[in-house]
Amino acid sequence: MQSQYKHRVALFTALCLFCSLIELAIPKPVFIRLGLSNVPVMLSIFCGFSLAEYSLLVIFRIISQALINGTLFSYAFVLSAVAGISSAAVMFPLRRLRGISFCGVSIAGAFVSNTVQTFTAILFLGKGVIRLFPVILGAGIVTSFLLGLFTDWFCRRSQFLKKLRDPAFVASLVRPGYYDVNHRISWPYLLKVLFFSLVLCFCLFSRDIRICGAICVFFLVMCIAGGRKIRVFPVVWLVLRTVFINVLMPSGRVLFSVGAFSVTQDAILSGIRRSIIMLTGTWFSRFVIPQSGEFEVAFSRQGVFYWTFAYYKAIVEKWFTESGRLIDRIDRTLVKALTETNR
Repeated sequence: MQSQYKHRVALFTALCLFCSLIELAIPKPVFIRLGLSNVPVMLSIFCGFSLAEYSLLVIFRIISQALINGTLFSYAFVLSAVAGISSAAVMFPLRRLRGISFCGVSIAGAFVSNTVQTFTAILFLGKGVIRLFPVILGAGIVTSFLLGLFTDWFCRRSQFLKKLRDPAFVASLVRPGYYDVNHRISWPYLLKVLFFSLVLCFCLFSRDIRICGAICVFFLVMCIAGGRKIRVFPVVWLVLRTVFINVLMPSGRVLFSVGAFSVTQDAILSGIRRSIIMLTGTWFSRFVIPQSGEFEVAFSRQGVFYWTFAYYKAIVEKWFTESGRLIDRIDRTLVKALTETNR
């Protein structure tokens, strides 16, 4: 990939990461996602990304978000990947058709994404998730419509996006010959990932809940020993949510009934085992993935990943120093992130 196009992909991937960061700070009902990181993906179509650039953006976005969140080897990565790829596959060709606005593109992407993600979630959460599908789909259509309106509005007014459509603009900002350092991932690190991946696989294929629990606790201890942050509420919420979804599909001995609804033993055990496996994958990811401050030694300075995290850091820093109208603030943030990172 040519240098200027590499930086376009990295800049928009970093913008996806920043949108994900903003989404985390917005209060919202459980099970509902706003999908803010889809906005940069739609903006890339406006900027004239080729199919190859667009595909790389989608791939780097999914992997980069997993690296930042520490979920690369967890169920969350699988759900994010199927949702991101399916929605992106619909949005790109639709936007190329005449007469279809970003609202229509966004709604279509959300519909496909939520549908595919819900049916994939059955593998991890159980069949009970189907009963939540109407709520998830309805909320997704509403939020995607609003995001589509914002994307249309932003494309009409952003001067930075209009400049970014010109390859010469990005080429003028990226210094040639800047790549003077080339870091490599060490063999000990790769062997560490391979060994603990085998331990994770043993948990995934074991039917004994005690073995799964022991491996889960092992990775939790390794995360804590490695200085990784473990938040209690998401862990408790994941277990309760998974058990609840499995209880929606009764099986096995009835423990008690509430009206016509029965709570069964096998459903509860299934929910606990599924939640243990998901937590094990999450803690394994956080244990083996470099922390944000270690990315510069984990990735080649000639690669998109390195520049993605460099731009992400710059966008976060510049955003909180800017003020004014939303579009002007975004434009100034992106210009400074692109120019100052390449000094």
